[in-house]
This record gives sequence, structure tokens and C-alpha cells, in this order.
Amino acid sequence: MQRQSPPSAPDLKELRAKIQEVWANSTGRELFTLENGQMWRQVEPDANFRVKPGDTVHITKGALGSYFMSVNAHMSTRVSRTH
Repeated sequence: MQRQSPPSAPDLKELRAKIQEVWANSTGRELFTLENGQMWRQVEPDANFRVKPGDTVHITKGALGSYFMSVNAHMSTRVSRTH
């Protein structure tokens, strides 16, 4: 069976959405479900990045196809879209 790559977000420059669900996988990376149904995961574990359901996050496009999720001006983490 061929593995499918996750959907990309080529036109996404920025997105504001509320967190619906947060959980951590076995590697310590958090996974985020947004109210619009999109799922994003941390690229690297970051214990200092804390969000909870109901928080509004801002996702912006970075360099070389990366994305950053922030809660405020002082707290952000690199993410990738999984669904």
C-alpha cells in the first residue's frame, strides 16, 4: 500500500483559528486540531509552547515552506499540516 503524503497548504500565508483539541504523540510532539477541522503537529517538541482548547492561534508561513503557530508575540512553535 502506498503511503500518501499529508495535504499541503501552498496558498496559506496566514490563518487564525481556535484550538479544538490538543494532545501529544509518543515522541512528545503536540498535535493540534483546529475548529475548521485542520490538524497540525509540532515539528520539534517544545515544552514552553502551551495552548489549550479554546485558545486562538495564528499560523503564518515561514521560509522554505515552514509554518509557525503562535499564541501571542512571545510564544510560537514550528508546525506542519497533517490533515
